[in-house]
Amino acid sequence: MKRLFLLIGLLSCFMYSTSQEKRLALVIGNGNYENSVLRNPENDARDMEQVLTAIGFTVIKHENITRVEMAKAIDDFGNKLLDYDLGLFFYAGHGLQANGLNYMLPVDAVIGTESDIEFNCVRADRVLARMDDAKNKLNIMIMDACRDNPYEKSWTRSALGKGLATMTAPVGSLIGFATSPGKTASDGYLSNGLYTSGILKYIGEPGITAIQMFQKVTAYVQEESNGIQLPWLSSSLTGDIFFVKDSASIPVLSEIDKKSLYVPSISKLPERSDGEVSMAILPFNNLTGDESNSWL
Repeated sequence: MKRLFLLIGLLSCFMYSTSQEKRLALVIGNGNYENSVLRNPENDARDMEQVLTAIGFTVIKHENITRVEMAKAIDDFGNKLLDYDLGLFFYAGHGLQANGLNYMLPVDAVIGTESDIEFNCVRADRVLARMDDAKNKLNIMIMDACRDNPYEKSWTRSALGKGLATMTAPVGSLIGFATSPGKTASDGYLSNGLYTSGILKYIGEPGITAIQMFQKVTAYVQEESNGIQLPWLSSSLTGDIFFVKDSASIPVLSEIDKKSLYVPSISKLPERSDGEVSMAILPFNNLTGDESNSWL
């Protein structure tokens, strides 16, 4: 019997290791700003770390980091991405646009005028450039960063629009925005931003592509905001991305479950007459993409 369970364990490890491409994610949540504290970015980052880990990503997470730290984190992420197939970047926090370019605000940003933005913030396309340099197969960028510009009222002259500007996704990549170009997004009324709440709800749903997942998020955000907030997507994907390919189960994590993350139900294991669990025979779904592994 011990040998049987050892064999089952080894097969489980094999199926897990071959079921998905190598995935790397960088997650940043900035909320503790001196001029405008946001309620949810740190929660967003922690919950995204949890769900991304559950679906096979190696996750690097940072909270409330400075400009220098943000730039280094992005550069290090790009270097590590060379050894991965799928890259994902998630940012929650303040974001703004200047001269048609989008910037993420570090927590130490000091901005007296618009001219300070370039030198005190981090350009969003720095991430895209690093992803492009890695030459990996597919990349996803998620920007829950369209909150109101906290500095705009103090500027005597403003050429900025609200929210973020449009960004073109390089070939093989997808960019998800919390709201339409030039619009602002809700920081959420619970523990997560509204847009991130939708992602947490649907990213674990099996059998749907990344595009379909974002479509579900759009419908969710529209409904929850009474039509005020409309997420936006820029995509140049040349193939489908599946976060969870089919009905394969993902780990049940209590905090995620509280946020209505899609988690397939797990049937009760059969019991012997003495009340002890004996053995469970579960169906095997070949997620490797290699038909030669179907014999398992």
